[in-house]
Amino acid sequence: MHYTNHNKAKFSKKEIRNWYKQHFDNRLENFAMYKSHKNFENNPWFKKQNVYKIDFEAFFDWKIFRKEIENADGKLNIGIDFTREKEMIELYKKSIEKDYIIAQCIEINHIVKRIYSKEHVSIPDLNVVCEAYLLSQIEKAIKRKLDIGEKFYTSTKGLF
Repeated sequence: MHYTNHNKAKFSKKEIRNWYKQHFDNRLENFAMYKSHKNFENNPWFKKQNVYKIDFEAFFDWKIFRKEIENADGKLNIGIDFTREKEMIELYKKSIEKDYIIAQCIEINHIVKRIYSKEHVSIPDLNVVCEAYLLSQIEKAIKRKLDIGEKFYTSTKGLF
């Protein structure tokens, strides 16, 4: 449907959060983009290319990132100087500080770990996509559906 400036669709924060949450509740294998990526990845032409696929999780954890760049260096013979690891860690930390989205994802992952440990935690202000992901994870941890309105939780108190 085409919307002009005079006829814009209006969605509440709850509706947007629930739309994103449906995606987080689904298995990755059910998404068309995942399937097309797998088809592309298994394409004979692509398999002949000299590339290294870095695990997405590497961008959220230094230890995983280091292992991935070490593997990439081994496969592609990049020549990374791992004796300068201290500098590499500093650059990694600086890049996360400058990337609001990754920093928020890391914070959410810490919160999720604490939720699965049944710890009560404060929940900071999050964007609606992060709220949807966190809501999906909370429901998986407590094994029941939650219905919330426009305002998101400020803590996990009372959820367990």
